[in-house]
Amino acid sequence: MRSSGLSRLARSSLSCSRVVGVMSFKVRHTSIKSRTEAEDTVVGLSGLSLLCIDTNQPVCATYGPTRGVFSALLYTKIVHHELSPAGANMFKAFILLLAGISLAFVLSPNSGALEKEALIKKYSNEASKFIPVNGMQVHYRDEGAGELVVLIHGTASSLHTWDQWTQLLKAHYRVIRLDLPGFGLTGPHPQNKYEVQDDVQFIRSFLQTLMVNERQKQLHLVGNSLGGRIAWQYSLRFPEQVKSLTLMDALGYPQEQWPPAIEMAQWPVLDKIVANFSPRFMFEDGLKDVYFDDALVNSQLVDRYFQLANFPGNMAAFPKRVQAKLDTQSDNIKEISVPTLIQWGARDQYFPVARAYDFKRDIQGSKLKVYSDIGHLPMEETPQKSAEDFRLFIAGLAASQ
Repeated sequence: MRSSGLSRLARSSLSCSRVVGVMSFKVRHTSIKSRTEAEDTVVGLSGLSLLCIDTNQPVCATYGPTRGVFSALLYTKIVHHELSPAGANMFKAFILLLAGISLAFVLSPNSGALEKEALIKKYSNEASKFIPVNGMQVHYRDEGAGELVVLIHGTASSLHTWDQWTQLLKAHYRVIRLDLPGFGLTGPHPQNKYEVQDDVQFIRSFLQTLMVNERQKQLHLVGNSLGGRIAWQYSLRFPEQVKSLTLMDALGYPQEQWPPAIEMAQWPVLDKIVANFSPRFMFEDGLKDVYFDDALVNSQLVDRYFQLANFPGNMAAFPKRVQAKLDTQSDNIKEISVPTLIQWGARDQYFPVARAYDFKRDIQGSKLKVYSDIGHLPMEETPQKSAEDFRLFIAGLAASQ
C-alpha cells in the first residue's frame, strides 16, 4: 500500500462519518496537549487492518515510539455522535495502545526493562531498607531526625517522587517514604488488596512494624494523588495519630476523566492488554500529560517509571489497583478534623484546581497554596517552593500550640 492510495481510501470513507485505519511510515513522536480540529480523518496504525470508530470529538495527535520505525497518526473529524471528555480520553488511550501493539513485531515492548535484582540495585540506595509487612518486602527510606513526616506517592509512582522534598526536609524532620503495594520495589499485594481502606491498614501495619520498639509518635502525613486519598482516609480512621495532613493534587471527589492508562485499565478486556503490554513510549506520553513543563520529562525519568512498572507483578497489579473505588466517599471529607494544608498545581490536567477549592471549602480551617504553571506533581515540578510552604505550615502549627 502506498500513501496516495491510502489517502484516497480515507477521503472516500469520510462520507460514512467513520475514522479509517491506514498505514504510515513517518517517524515522529508528539504528546497531545489540546484538542484541535482537523480536516482529514486518518488513523495510522502500522500493520493493522482497517479500524472504524464513530466519534464527535475533534482531536489532533501524533504518536510513536521514540526509537521506532513507524508512528501512528490520528486525525478525527466531527461526525454524528457526541463523545464525552472521558470517552475522548479513552479513545486517545485506545489508539495509543493499538499503535504500541502494532509495533510488537518491530520492537520489544519491554525494551529497557530490567530483571528484578537489577531493578533493586538500580533503584535502591544506602538509605533503602526492606521490611516484611503483610507478606510483602516493603521498600522504604527513613532519613533525618525530628518530628515524623510520612510521604505517600500516587498511582504508578514510587518513593522516588519525593527525592527532592526529602533532601530539603531531612535536615529538620524524620522523613519516611515507601513504595505502596503494586508499585516501585515493593511489588504486588499477595491477596490483591487495593481498596483505599486496604492501603490505610497497610500504612498502619507498616508504621507499627517499623516502630515496634519505639514509643508511638504522631506524624505529619503527606500524600499526592492516590497518596492524598489514602492520607485523608487515614486521618479519619486514626485522627489521634495525625498531627497534620497535607493533600497535594489529591483524589477526593468524583473524577470527570482519568489519565488514559487508568481509563483503559478500568475496562474489561482492555485491562488485560494494559497488564501485559505497556511500551515505554506510552509512559513518556503519560508523563508529559502529568507534568506541565515537558522539559522536565527526560529519559531518566521515563526510564524510572517504565522500569519500575515492570518490576515483577506490578504491571499485572495495575488494573486491579485502578479498578478500586478511588473517587468515592467524598462526603466524608467534611469530617476531617486535623490541621490541613492543600497544595495544588494550577495546570493539573486531570485533577483540576477547582478540586483544591472543594477541599478548602469542606475541610474547616484548612490552608491552600496554588502553584501557577505547575501540573500534577508540585513536589517534583516546584520542590523548593512546595517544601518551604509545607515547612512554614508545620512551623505555624508549632507556634500556635
